[in-house]
Amino acid sequence: MTLKLPLLLARRIGLFVLAFSAVVFAQSEPGTAEPVLKQVTVQTLTELVDRLDSDDRNENHEALLLQFEQDIEVLRETDPTNSWLPFFRAKKLAVNGNLGDAVMLLRRFVESPTGRSEWRAHLLLGNLLVSGFPQLASASYREAGSLKPNEPRTLIGLAQCMQKLGKLKEATTLAIQAIRVAPSPANRVLLAQLHQIQRNWDEAIDEMDQALTTEKESIGQQFPLRRQLDELIRFHKVLIRILQDAVNDPLATQKGQRYVSLAQAIHDHAEYGRKRTLYDELDILAQGIEAFESNPPVMLLEKYAIALAAVGRTDEAIIALEEVLQKDSANQRAKDWLSKLESSTP
Repeated sequence: MTLKLPLLLARRIGLFVLAFSAVVFAQSEPGTAEPVLKQVTVQTLTELVDRLDSDDRNENHEALLLQFEQDIEVLRETDPTNSWLPFFRAKKLAVNGNLGDAVMLLRRFVESPTGRSEWRAHLLLGNLLVSGFPQLASASYREAGSLKPNEPRTLIGLAQCMQKLGKLKEATTLAIQAIRVAPSPANRVLLAQLHQIQRNWDEAIDEMDQALTTEKESIGQQFPLRRQLDELIRFHKVLIRILQDAVNDPLATQKGQRYVSLAQAIHDHAEYGRKRTLYDELDILAQGIEAFESNPPVMLLEKYAIALAAVGRTDEAIIALEEVLQKDSANQRAKDWLSKLESSTP
């Protein structure tokens, strides 16, 4: 088996083809040579918005984003006056980091007859304003909450606003309400930080323990995805700061246990950081593979295969090792790795 394309490039092309083929064209009408644009509805795009928000750490996030961007273009071509287009364009701008333009579009949209009653638009506007303008953001969140009560993302957004405005008791109450609806690790981390500010050490540490337990259970026995490692590293940074504050508080109790927990948290943080660097190493090797186009050196290809195996991408590692042996049939290290990976694959 020969690698016709570098593996990373092939994966990127595969994602594009998946999004493009699923979104842009349907089959031609009988008797015509021209392809027919797929019909995209507002419901299709709002469902994609929800999936993007809920799957922001999922390995399929990149494909979802491509599909979303392609669907916007289809809607723009087929229905250029659709009143929902400003919202979808604002979401696309926000995802790509163009926050100022996104805010301008959203402000116009929420003042329109269509946008005035759309809770997602008010929520997104709040999310874009919360960092620098918590008072304005709180108004957007409250409007979203009036349109869809008990939405956890709205409650968490409001909690963040109250935290920035110094209203810690109200922020804590809102975070607890959000967790009752959606006990996600990220929501628990925010609640832990609120307890930390108020020096409620037992509550803060308990929330962090639950957040980390849930996050680790979602990963299971597989090697964590890049986004999962980023979250685990972030969570451990928060836990370390909480424990450091707890051991430095002259009124705190259980200091012996806190020191032990702090040492363990520092160790775990370093271990997840080490695993995260494996992805950085893989990125460098992938760049090398792409630089040589269809004929990478055996040494580089072998190292790339082992790096793929290290992050749990076994199938791709096997393909790369087979290519190594095509080029160098006597490569014992590649044979050993191939045998090991094939024996571990169902």
